[in-house]
Amino acid sequence: MFKKKWNEEKISLVFLSSFSAIISFFIIYINCNFNTLTGVDVYLYLMYSLKFAGFNVGYDYVIPNLSPLIPFLNSLVFRLGFISEDSIIIITGLFYIIGVISSYFLFKLRFNNLISTLGAFLFGNFFIILFSIGNGNLDIPSISLCILAMYLIFSQEYNNNNTINNNSNNNSNSNNSNSNNSNSNNNNSNNNSNNSNNNNNNNNNNFNNTNKNNSNNKNNQKNSYIQTIKTNKRFYLGFIILALGFLAKFTALLLLMVVLIYFLSKRDFKKNFKKYIQMLFLGFLLFALTIIPYVIYLALNYDNPLAFLSYADAMGLAEIKPEFFYQVFFYFERIPHIIYSPNLTFAYVLIALVLVGIIITGVKFIFYLKNKNKAIHRNNINNSKYKINNKYNDTNSKCKINNNKYNDTNSNRKINNNKYSDINSKYNIKNIVKIKSEKSYELLLILSIIILTFSFFLTYIATWKFTEILVFLGILIFVHGFNHVKSKNKSFNFDLTIFSWFFIYLIFFTTRITKGDRYFISFMPPFVFICLYFIDTFSKELNGLKAKLLKNIYVDNPKNYLKIKKLIKHEMLIKWLNFRKIIPIFIIILFLFSTTSYLSINRHESIINNEKEAVIWLKNYDTDYMNKVIVSDSPFYTFYMRKEVSLLTKNVNTSNIGSFLKNKSVSYFISNLNYSNHVKGYKIIKTIGKVSIYLRE
Repeated sequence: MFKKKWNEEKISLVFLSSFSAIISFFIIYINCNFNTLTGVDVYLYLMYSLKFAGFNVGYDYVIPNLSPLIPFLNSLVFRLGFISEDSIIIITGLFYIIGVISSYFLFKLRFNNLISTLGAFLFGNFFIILFSIGNGNLDIPSISLCILAMYLIFSQEYNNNNTINNNSNNNSNSNNSNSNNSNSNNNNSNNNSNNSNNNNNNNNNNFNNTNKNNSNNKNNQKNSYIQTIKTNKRFYLGFIILALGFLAKFTALLLLMVVLIYFLSKRDFKKNFKKYIQMLFLGFLLFALTIIPYVIYLALNYDNPLAFLSYADAMGLAEIKPEFFYQVFFYFERIPHIIYSPNLTFAYVLIALVLVGIIITGVKFIFYLKNKNKAIHRNNINNSKYKINNKYNDTNSKCKINNNKYNDTNSNRKINNNKYSDINSKYNIKNIVKIKSEKSYELLLILSIIILTFSFFLTYIATWKFTEILVFLGILIFVHGFNHVKSKNKSFNFDLTIFSWFFIYLIFFTTRITKGDRYFISFMPPFVFICLYFIDTFSKELNGLKAKLLKNIYVDNPKNYLKIKKLIKHEMLIKWLNFRKIIPIFIIILFLFSTTSYLSINRHESIINNEKEAVIWLKNYDTDYMNKVIVSDSPFYTFYMRKEVSLLTKNVNTSNIGSFLKNKSVSYFISNLNYSNHVKGYKIIKTIGKVSIYLRE
């Protein structure tokens, strides 16, 4: 069995590794050879790389707010003398492979091998991911490191939970044997009324033995749990990698909140409070120690060691908001385009499967709550009758003893009747309290859902800090309510953590002034997890229907003879169908076509060639360009010229550009826009495509 599983995992890893490597290679090749870098942010990162490499490129008001990891890695290549955009394309493109493999291992903590393979494949094939491979942006490197970090943190706990479950399963056998002994003793007590007291003592002894065994088992579980935590160091490595993910993109800091939710939602958090707090403290300490060198760098070079905090504040509310800022459902509306924008049919097929799974889960959950309340009420009534009957039998035996000794049966019967009524009333009170407590916890679940929904609609009124705190409190209330409503869902802790990851980032980016598809990458792993969760639910339901069909085949029923006769013809086909394999394989094949079609899309931007040619022309036209003041309306030219080219901000009125440039003693003005009628005092000396070079008259 182990060998079979190992082979399945090996096949999946070989498939995902080779697939991600091939995709990464082709996209890096295309981006390096066909000039696809057009984003302003990319050239800011390139300037940051030049700064790390020792070049004076200015932009000190922008650079401290940028994430440093990728620019620092890129600067190492620059120091070797290879100064080109290709280096940042290659570095960011290689992180894609890490992201795909790490996502497989993360999903493997919850799903079977095939579903996990599907999850990693979907993560690597969604349009927004393919579009972001090797484009110089920080989204793919950051999310890849975050996935790896979350896997290391969660896998350590997952392994501990497995050891606990194994111990509990082994100990349950001994408990069952003890319970059988107690049941046999109860039977003997019913058959032999004269020896009832002795048998009751035996029952009490057996009950005490089971309690001792249970306490010993709990202690053994706790000890084995602590031992595995001490020997497993992957947990702490996860915090170091998470810190690197934060340095790759500052939004990764929110994952610390997700880690907190993971621990606070554990059912044994109170029992192992000290141990969990110790683990979190050491993990957060390692996180802080990892980012301290960057804080020192900011303090020495920019006199602001916490400059990166302004990145989050910049995402808050502004006085002037764009029109789409008020689109609360922006990211939900963009989901089909995020999945696969060139052909939305692929996206709609996946969304349809997920929606069916959501409907099935919702219906099941409603029926579960209804049946649970009925079962609790029924069990409580049965238990009360059982306890009252036992105590009433005991009082009857006492009555017989009292009859023999004192011949005072009437008085003893009155006493026993009073005891019977007292027991009945007391147990009914306990019954009512238990049912009410169950309902109160269910009300907590409803309250938490209302809070989470309310916080989502507050995103365009309140700041992101307020909404995130509200979301955190709502999740904690949900955890408190769910942990007291007994459930067979052993993976609740993991599921809730991943769902929280999605919701926390959704709230954060919904409050952002500017919105864009690429921000969805920060919560792409939990989005894929949600898709897998409901697709797996749907496929399980189909397998359940298949099992019912097979049952009808083997049950003789004259009324349904004709239907059964038709089913028998397709018996082998029905047996062969396994929807938990068919549906994932179907989706993988579907998205293979989407990937191949994406590679054929032409993403070449001619303006990049125009910019490079303009820089070469100006260098030949004026060999003393390094000592001249140059201004541009694009940040690209600072990187191309290896010197500070001031950026013309949007605050400058287009009718006063000429006077603004003269006041700054600007020699050359390079523009990607047509300002020919507004740049007074400057003349165009060269036009290359969309780029114009102006010289002061």
